[in-house]
Formats: sequence, C-alpha cells, structure tokens
Amino acid sequence: MKGPQARTEQGEFCFKVKEGADGTPWVYAEPLRETMPALKNAFIGFGLPRGTTLPQAERIAKRMNENLVTMSMTIFDTHPLYNQV
Repeated sequence: MKGPQARTEQGEFCFKVKEGADGTPWVYAEPLRETMPALKNAFIGFGLPRGTTLPQAERIAKRMNENLVTMSMTIFDTHPLYNQV
C-alpha cells in the first residue's frame, strides 16, 4: 500500500514588521530568494498578542531573524496546490 506523496519546499526568509489598517503590528516572512514556488504571490504573517507595541514587534522580528535560519512547507498530494506549483 502506497502512502501519500509529499513535496517539501524550503527557503530563507527575513522577518519584518507591518502595521495593519487599525495600527496593530504583525510580523511577516519576506523571502530572500524565490525558493518556495508555493508562496509565490503570497506571504506568511504572524499575529502578535493584543497590546503588542511597534517597538516590541520590531524586537520580536529581530529575535526571529537571529534564531530562525529557514522555513519549510510540506504539501501533500491531497492538497489543491500539489500539482499547481
């Protein structure tokens, strides 16, 4: 019996801060190179605890940049994007 097929993409990212329309800061991952086709024309964002200030968000992004080397995403053959990218 054959198990599910999967494809894993991995890339290097820089974590940056943006402010939402309501002024709430959040962290997002900006790719350093186009190494993850599944994220072309997309991004991954991280919500922060309520009340996080912009300077706190900047410190969080800085710590993420200091401690995270790569991000990866695995897509299984049952996912709609599996054969599209």
